[in-house]
Amino acid sequence: SDSLMVGPVGPDGSVWFHTPSTVVRLFEDVWLRHTPEDGAIDGRVRSLVRSQDGSIWAVGAHQDMGAAARFEGGRWQIYTEEDGVIDTPERMLATRDGALWVMGKHAGASAVSRFGGTSWQRFDSEQGLGGVGGVGVGYEASDGTVWFGAWGGKDMGAGLHRFDATARAGRRWTHSTAQVGNPAWLGAAGG
Repeated sequence: SDSLMVGPVGPDGSVWFHTPSTVVRLFEDVWLRHTPEDGAIDGRVRSLVRSQDGSIWAVGAHQDMGAAARFEGGRWQIYTEEDGVIDTPERMLATRDGALWVMGKHAGASAVSRFGGTSWQRFDSEQGLGGVGGVGVGYEASDGTVWFGAWGGKDMGAGLHRFDATARAGRRWTHSTAQVGNPAWLGAAGG
């Protein structure tokens, strides 16, 4: 392919890649292509990541919905918006606690979804995620908190959003935006 993007190394030593439309891997000098006929997602593939349990995840679209697909034990399991995945997934982050985060947009605004092992939870503007451009980056800090960067104009709530799974339910999200607790460098960067 002219658009081959590198992904993670699988637990079996295979190297995973994706193109805009499919997932491929190199295993023992043999190229293996994963298609919808094999159970992989049938739409655009945006990103690949390996989670803490060794599963390979792909994010993109399936049957015209936002989707995340997990390859484990030689087969794919697909999760869509109906399961709680955001409608426009772009990137993923696997965290040390075993969770998988999907970042992007939902209903036209910044949003993320978190898979905790059995089910998905979607976080969007109701939890305070701002910005209309989407969530484009995620990072796990050494203390286990997860940070997300949302863009779309500082007057629309773009900024940094931190999730702390150990905090009480109402205090799990904190924000640094142009309006709330804005670090000087965030304002200087234009949100």
